[in-house]
Amino acid sequence: MSNPRYTQEQITAAIHGDETALRFLYESTQDRVTQTVRSMIRDEDAVLDIVQDSFVKAFQNLDKLEKPEYFFAWMRRIASNTALNY
Repeated sequence: MSNPRYTQEQITAAIHGDETALRFLYESTQDRVTQTVRSMIRDEDAVLDIVQDSFVKAFQNLDKLEKPEYFFAWMRRIASNTALNY
């Protein structure tokens, strides 16, 4: 997916466990988040673990996202920080 638009309604639905909203958030960012982590970490198993941990952290903290339109940037920051902590 290229340049999806994230809305407050999607984020709210995801916060409430809507599988379609969660899947959209994951699928629209997963490849680019993985590329970000892969550029920092060379061990492929670690990359996959970090990406998974990053999405878990993000989905657990979606209520802290102030501007839905910045979901991807926020997600990438979480993944970068998780990789740095690795």
